[in-house]
Amino acid sequence: MNSTGPSAMPPSIDETVVPLRRRSERGELDVEDPATSARQFVSLLVQQGMHASTYGTIPLRAADAETICTEAAHLVVHGSRPDAKPS
Repeated sequence: MNSTGPSAMPPSIDETVVPLRRRSERGELDVEDPATSARQFVSLLVQQGMHASTYGTIPLRAADAETICTEAAHLVVHGSRPDAKPS
């Protein structure tokens, strides 16, 4: 799915689009633009990891990385539920 050129998405984002789109198509999530949601999710992960590691100056413990991933996924999934959207 990843194309080339200036609009190409990094693989981590590109691979996140597919499950967001599928779950939205099945009505499990309400994601208007899976590519934008994927970019926002990955950006949140990266930013939180950089902040927690003091911008890469100290190692990030595996448990901290797992917490960042879990909390970011929880935020995205729960914020994208069809019943979480304003009417």
